[in-house]
Amino acid sequence: MSPAHQRPARTSYAVRSRSTGIPASTLWRRANNKPSIADKATNQQYLTPQEEQALVEYVLRLADNGYPLPVKFLRSLALIIVRQRSSIFQITDPSLKVRPPGKNWPQGFYQRHPRLKARRLRAIDWKRDGRQIEDKVRHWFTIIGRELADPAILPENVYNMDETGVLLSVLNSLKVLVAKDDLRKHRGTTVKRTLVTAIECISADGRFLHPLIIWPAATHRSSWTTHPTPGWHYACSKTGYTNTEISLYWVEHVFDPQTRDRAGGRPRLLICDGFGTHESLEVMKFCFANRIILCRLPSHTSHKLQPCDVGVFSPLKTAYRAQVEQACRAGVSNIGKPHFTYLYDRARKEAFTSRNIRSAWSRSGLFPFDSSRVLREFEASQPEIQTAVSLDHPTVSSDFSCIPNTSDHFALLRRECIQNLALSEMSTQAETPSLPCPFHKDDQLNGDLDASLDYLPGHPRIKMSDAKGLFDFIHQEVWSEDLESIAGRLWWMSKQDGSNISPLHRQRVKGRQIIVTEDPRLHLVWIDDRIYVKPLPQYIMSYVFWDKFMSDPSKYGASVNLRKAALGYLRTYFYLIQHESDLRIAQDPALCLVPKYVTWRHFCQFTDQFKDITDNEVSGRYHYGEIRLSRLNYYAPVLLGRSQYQRVNHQYRAYFARIQGPLISAFAFFSILLNLL
Repeated sequence: MSPAHQRPARTSYAVRSRSTGIPASTLWRRANNKPSIADKATNQQYLTPQEEQALVEYVLRLADNGYPLPVKFLRSLALIIVRQRSSIFQITDPSLKVRPPGKNWPQGFYQRHPRLKARRLRAIDWKRDGRQIEDKVRHWFTIIGRELADPAILPENVYNMDETGVLLSVLNSLKVLVAKDDLRKHRGTTVKRTLVTAIECISADGRFLHPLIIWPAATHRSSWTTHPTPGWHYACSKTGYTNTEISLYWVEHVFDPQTRDRAGGRPRLLICDGFGTHESLEVMKFCFANRIILCRLPSHTSHKLQPCDVGVFSPLKTAYRAQVEQACRAGVSNIGKPHFTYLYDRARKEAFTSRNIRSAWSRSGLFPFDSSRVLREFEASQPEIQTAVSLDHPTVSSDFSCIPNTSDHFALLRRECIQNLALSEMSTQAETPSLPCPFHKDDQLNGDLDASLDYLPGHPRIKMSDAKGLFDFIHQEVWSEDLESIAGRLWWMSKQDGSNISPLHRQRVKGRQIIVTEDPRLHLVWIDDRIYVKPLPQYIMSYVFWDKFMSDPSKYGASVNLRKAALGYLRTYFYLIQHESDLRIAQDPALCLVPKYVTWRHFCQFTDQFKDITDNEVSGRYHYGEIRLSRLNYYAPVLLGRSQYQRVNHQYRAYFARIQGPLISAFAFFSILLNLL
């Protein structure tokens, strides 16, 4: 055969692979029109690319609107989309049998889409959320910027003061090394929840003043200050926290003597939060007379703007816990007030460094003055929401009748997700999602269960290991069968408002006597001059109790409504105790509605989120506040099938006091009538 008619030599895939660096198998698959591994994987995905793109846009839209979608809801959304795609008329049919996505599908979903990122968000009060305080922060920098621009105000004369509470002996979890077959989950240590308050003050040039320690006691004992702390000041308060007198003492005897000479007659700028005791008339008079300029931080912004909170108190408490840990390992069995000054002094020296203090002022945007350090956290980008999706994928259909690509479709998709969440969870045999604790762990008022207490706090007879006995007891404690059964008719005898509860001081103003009861069916039931109130039990103030047992009572065979009743009962104390005077009434030895060791500030932190609990989260009885017993007794034969709801032993004195006026009027009327005859 002539060279002109010779067939060109074919280069093997191995040779081409060596020259190009592409695997030979890939070259063969491309030459034979085989799909790539990526295309093959795309065809095997649970959702089509168009459906996934639409779901991405929906998730981003929710996040932009302030409602980021929990990862655990993704499987439910995907199941709804596939069920809608598989139905005949594109209408979601819950009875349609559809294979659910795998348990790891959500992770693969957001890893395939770089625009999404899984992040754990910590719950925060809406009042402290960035979108709520942005205007306050901008206004603050406008005001404080004018003050700091004054050449008479030097950085060494700018101060920030704040109070911080230190628990005497409460340790965090610690990572330790043990034998691999060791099943222990806790470690024994001393726990003492006594709260000691320290008033600290730092300057913009990196200095710090001597503290004022407030003991939770009526009188000061010399044994508490055996460790030499020159320059420190001490005060006592029954609540363990500051008050108007202590705030005035701090300004006159702590702040002014330590800063007057350095100021040299120049004005001093003191930044503090809006706590009421900082703004008393006496404090303002003293500051005015001594050229001390008070600057009040906007409400609910201290976690962003206050240097003490931003950069100093966190390392201080970490260092203090480390000192307590070291003392416990050294053999100290009980950390008490005599140990506090020694441990706290060492912690201050470790935490109150010039570097930490200057960093705190810098992070709060004050020195150097740079408002963008704080404001850039609020400047979240607002990407344009694109509801149109690409149609150019070669291996999928372009039929979009089953894909949510309009705002109405997205709204319908969200409603269907909520309505079918329970069905979806059952079909995927997934675990029922646990409900969050109504308060933060740091704000709990009882930490006995943190130390693996084997019985229910306050009730030694109820063992934590007996789940049935535990929930039977809780049912007796918080569930009112009678009121829950007639919850739909309680508007006959009470205002349909869960906040219709007068604070304790208001109950006294109304002339009502507060009667302690352990019966949940009588809680907030009133008649004439008395009202029945059930005390706040210790276990209900424990984070572990809510997180382990009440997050999902169905795991222990109990009804989910039990959590709603407990949550509603807990919410009532947010309305009963609105002021510090209410707390003092509740802690009266004759009532003991709240434990004596609870301070006003700690109680406020504990109940801070209760106001956000809606009626949908509580049982039917707690859709109402105070209930009139006389009307309960009146309707009891009709609603409950018995003669009365609760028998009341009336006092004859009150009875005759009520009928005295009508009797005298009737007697006078008949006397006049007989005289006329």
